[in-house]
Amino acid sequence: MKRTVKLLLFIGVIVAGIIGLNACQKKPTELNVLSGFSGHTDYIISQNDEKALAFDYEKGLEEDASITKSVKGLKDFKTLLIDVEGSGSIAIILENENGTESKKVSLYVPKVGAKYEWDLRNDSAFLSKVKTIRIIAAPGKTEQDGNVRITKLMFINELADNYVIQTDFYNIPSNIHEYDGVADEFHFNSKWTNNEANTDQEPIFEFEYIGEKAVVSFDKKGSDYSWAFFYTLIKGDFSGFDYMIFRVKGTAGPKIVAKFEYTGGEIESSVVLNGDEQEIAIDFTSLTAEQKKTISRVLIFGDAGVSNTQGTFEILDAYLTADYTIDDPIVYNIYNGTDEVFKIGNWRDFGDAVYTFEKLAEYTKLTYKKKDAGQDWALAIAYVKDSDLSQFERLVFDVQGEKNKKALFKLELDGAPIEKELVFSGDREEVSIDLTGLTTAELKTIKHVLIFADHAKSANATGEILLYDVYFDVNPPVVLVGINNNYVSNDAGVYEFTYEETTKVDFAKVATQEWAYFYREVTEEEREGQNTLKMVFSGTAGDIILVKPNDKGAYEMMLTLDENGEAIYEKYIDEPIVKIMVFVKPNELGTGTLTIVESGLKYVKPAFSIPVEELNHQIVVEELIDSGDGVYTFEQIDSIIKVIYDKPAGLEWTTMRVDLNTYPKLKDYNYFKIELKGTPEKQVLVKVNGIEKWVTF
Repeated sequence: MKRTVKLLLFIGVIVAGIIGLNACQKKPTELNVLSGFSGHTDYIISQNDEKALAFDYEKGLEEDASITKSVKGLKDFKTLLIDVEGSGSIAIILENENGTESKKVSLYVPKVGAKYEWDLRNDSAFLSKVKTIRIIAAPGKTEQDGNVRITKLMFINELADNYVIQTDFYNIPSNIHEYDGVADEFHFNSKWTNNEANTDQEPIFEFEYIGEKAVVSFDKKGSDYSWAFFYTLIKGDFSGFDYMIFRVKGTAGPKIVAKFEYTGGEIESSVVLNGDEQEIAIDFTSLTAEQKKTISRVLIFGDAGVSNTQGTFEILDAYLTADYTIDDPIVYNIYNGTDEVFKIGNWRDFGDAVYTFEKLAEYTKLTYKKKDAGQDWALAIAYVKDSDLSQFERLVFDVQGEKNKKALFKLELDGAPIEKELVFSGDREEVSIDLTGLTTAELKTIKHVLIFADHAKSANATGEILLYDVYFDVNPPVVLVGINNNYVSNDAGVYEFTYEETTKVDFAKVATQEWAYFYREVTEEEREGQNTLKMVFSGTAGDIILVKPNDKGAYEMMLTLDENGEAIYEKYIDEPIVKIMVFVKPNELGTGTLTIVESGLKYVKPAFSIPVEELNHQIVVEELIDSGDGVYTFEQIDSIIKVIYDKPAGLEWTTMRVDLNTYPKLKDYNYFKIELKGTPEKQVLVKVNGIEKWVTF
């Protein structure tokens, strides 16, 4: 009897434990159903895991050919999240075990991607029976191809609240032109669709089809519709085509931009209407066959870049073709490879009908007239072609403009463009763009020279700029005013000088003479018109030299002689240069010899002037970087930067620094101040231009 009681007690514990476990189980909050699909051979699945379901489809004669996966346990979910991209369309179908009950949505799949949230909140009873998810590409159609990538297919037990769709949702567009794969040309001048409405919620573009012609009327009412457009969709294997052609006609003045999109990019061309029949030709010979197959949407921008305009123009035809001869209207600037100067003389409007050019005996007169809006950055352009400009060091604009008006001068090449702004004085003046910072490879890729007149300003801006000359050349040699003589040892006998073609400096620094220096006073005649000091040193590799013009820390520079025993001081001095002080091996004793190879003054146009409002600049977190060891991280808290560091063994001297490579303009400040707060008794070493200071908290 006792043995029986013990057994019953044991069973009771087990039952209680099971009941307890069941009471603690939670309903799943989400279910990822991306993986596990298989099915018809019309589908080529390239990825099928928890991250994505990706496939190409080439449907034959079975319009219901599909791929499927088995599922269960869906009754507690309320929403199916769907993220999809590609080119084509799909139906997603939920089915019971024998397929007698189902619910579906039919979805357009654009290359830019789309998100959907299928609302299933009232379908709990149906979901409890669902055993299969079926996907049909190009539903209801045969002999179709496309590609689909689904990156989210997830049931959740939360209510849909963004991009909500209901059962039987259908957004597969009907305005798709499908190429039959056979015709020599593919015409698609119909089914044009507005992208958006104007401020009165009326269509910006309206279309009237007369035979093969589309008459487009537009009313871009409102200030935010300068780049309003309409579009049509095309689909097919376009690998046999190389050109997209639009024949257009309209009242002179408006700019028409035509563009198409493909997976990975877009290509456009444009024309300014002149009242006659004109053609816009988009050359896409550079695309691969696979890229051509993904061309999907064609866009037209009417009176591009301008708001609050009305008008009408005609699209006489729009088609793809394999053969077309483009008459290149561009007159290129081409360097012959031998001249010491390369002149830029062939200019044109970039397509906004803003700029005209008149070549006169002494100069080219550039005249510009902008519309009331949308042409703030309209530009004049000179094209450079088949030209190796690697021998040149600068681009010079010899110009004259109306006083207080401005222009932006710009050079485009592979890599970052270079630009310079000028506020005109009213007199003839030069703008010089320095090319010495470019590599030889970059100089070989120069493509365009640009002028933006009254840039960032439209509002009917008008004016003239006289281009006396625009040319590439080398920098003229800078003649130094020589001052490599007349040096004086501040402490008698420490430094002795021998003057020949160079100046030899022998030094012997004994006790208390660690900071002994020599100097050279500069006469008024020597410094007149000069603003830069250059000194070239030669000596023992590793020796330190401190050069301090005018006895001011703002201009001093600590130099270390390199492995060849050489170093150069060259610095812009923003005040009259009256005295030059040189410390050899500062804060050290010893003897040795130093040679001053060259010392002189010259004038250099300041590369950067700090605006008055920026005379004080507070470092922000983006301008600080770790030296590369991953020791330092930074956090901006209002005006304070919090520095967190973790220094493992072997990184005792690792540093953080101001990022002068990314933010080179910080070099032009001449005073550095830092306020620190840290853990008591810990230390920080601050070092600027070789001058260092320890701070103990």
